[in-house]
Amino acid sequence: MKLAIASAALCVAVVAAPACGGALLTEQEIAQNGTHVFDKPIDKVFVAAVQALKGEDYEIAIELPDRGLIKTGRKRLGAQATGNAHSANVTTFSRQ
Repeated sequence: MKLAIASAALCVAVVAAPACGGALLTEQEIAQNGTHVFDKPIDKVFVAAVQALKGEDYEIAIELPDRGLIKTGRKRLGAQATGNAHSANVTTFSRQ
């Protein structure tokens, strides 16, 4: 059986529902990132996708192989701190 998936970013974004703070990729983003058809069993491709996400330091929040669903936790990309002698503010940047 063949399975078509887009890049790891697509795997992450498609399962992140807007209600959970995530966003679906646009058609343009999907076209830009490309897709690939794997001529392997779905269960093997699913395991490989999970391992690839873990290898990119994503925490797997939900993993449902029977539904083909992988949802990651937020991945911290960086932070920016600003402040003065009396206060400080930190803004973190993450991706789900």
